Amino acid sequence: MKNSIESIWKEGFLKNDALVAPKLNDLYNQKSIHIIDRFKRMFRINYTYVIGLAFLHLIIGWIAGVPLIGIFQFLLFIPLILYSKNYRQKMEKIDKSLSSFEYLKTFDNWLKETTVGLTKIYRFFYPLYFLGLILGILYTNFFELFIGDTLINKIMSNPDTKILFGLPIYWVIPIVLLLALLSFLGGSIYKVDLKAVYGPTMNKLEELISDMEELRK
Repeated sequence: MKNSIESIWKEGFLKNDALVAPKLNDLYNQKSIHIIDRFKRMFRINYTYVIGLAFLHLIIGWIAGVPLIGIFQFLLFIPLILYSKNYRQKMEKIDKSLSSFEYLKTFDNWLKETTVGLTKIYRFFYPLYFLGLILGILYTNFFELFIGDTLINKIMSNPDTKILFGLPIYWVIPIVLLLALLSFLGGSIYKVDLKAVYGPTMNKLEELISDMEELRK
């Protein structure tokens, strides 16, 4: 990976600009290589992690006695996996004949485009994922060890439970409100998660591009 990236920038980030000292030129090339390598490695790890989570939810669903919910949550991860795979392929197709500066700018644009798309997906993912968790808690056989029945059966058999259209209304209302809130905040939650994982690397990328732009003036 490193050798292939290094071969992209043999001419330096300014190519034939003689105003920049060769050592400084090489320094920024090495910084560029380090950031790109690090980001690709983190993206690959995160991609594998999401795939693992998808299958983990599927397995847990079968173990907990709620296979349909396990399948539901597994399917929720499919758009994330396919989207990430598609943009990973786009990342690999960035023109390697560019100078390191041009490559970083193109890479930064790819990153921003990917972030916008994932932000839209997570606005639906978070509320649906939470809904799956709630249904899992209500219908799982796990609670039989403590209360002798599933939680949903206990709720529905309780004479104090208010039923409307076959649903326990005082349970449904707060869940629906929370789902709506998660949908509204889904993009912001994803951005917080993104900064927690990629924040330092993204900041270094922005700083490096800014430094290069100053030197090119």
